[in-house]
Amino acid sequence: MKHIEKALEKAGTKSTDAKSAPRKGLIAEKLPTPDATHDAPMAPASAQSSTYSRLDLTELPALECDFESFFSKHYGDGTSSDQLRTAYGSLRTTVLQKAAARGYRKIGITSASPNAGKTVTSLHLALACARRAEYDVFLADFDLRSPSIAKYISARNFNTIAEYFRGDGNFSDYLYRSEEKALQIALNDTRLDFSAEFLAGEKTDNVIDELTSLSDNGMYFFDLPPILGCDDTVAFMPKLDALIMVTASDETKTSHMRDAMTAVGDFPILATVLNKHEGVVSSYQYY
Repeated sequence: MKHIEKALEKAGTKSTDAKSAPRKGLIAEKLPTPDATHDAPMAPASAQSSTYSRLDLTELPALECDFESFFSKHYGDGTSSDQLRTAYGSLRTTVLQKAAARGYRKIGITSASPNAGKTVTSLHLALACARRAEYDVFLADFDLRSPSIAKYISARNFNTIAEYFRGDGNFSDYLYRSEEKALQIALNDTRLDFSAEFLAGEKTDNVIDELTSLSDNGMYFFDLPPILGCDDTVAFMPKLDALIMVTASDETKTSHMRDAMTAVGDFPILATVLNKHEGVVSSYQYY
């Protein structure tokens, strides 16, 4: 908790007392009981198994997207671009070294509350890690309530992983590869009801089994919903090795961060990213 408080203090992050009203949209919604008319979790397809054949990752379908527009918008030009690349390179090295030392491979990226920049951070970090040739890097959009990676990179003509959770095929059927970026990615463009139930269920056990069977040196990043307002990330945590927590300078409230850390308890936090901070090293700092 001390390193998180340090990050919030440095950013001048807003704090609230116990009487402060929660931010709109952070109240956990009461989900209805699953029935046949909704996207209730289904049993795994009979074709799925705990044993998967090793795929040649270079033979995955090519991802159709526009990374350059993403870079232009979120890196900028000139000095700011160089600073951001340096910052994410440093974050990458910190994450990979800590993960290797602790045997971590499955990393969730989340935030306490919305609009902290967790999805942009997920993309930048995965792309930076993919530049390390000794790793096979995978990124999956598991924010099933509000998927957005596909929008950020203008992806098109892809199989959405919502169909996997509805019971269709193996997870590798939804994997794509950017050969240029050496990144494997699974995208979604459809909100799913009962997302926490899906993330806690056997379908995601199969995802982990299948992904980890694809590479002996894989690093697996999952973009997850904010912790407050729903139980999705907490439900999925037991299937992960660690979390990366993203905060936003002057936006993430101290009370929200404390509540989020209470929710995750003693679960490992691999890194804390301070986003949108106008510091010497661009707008991204980490602890």
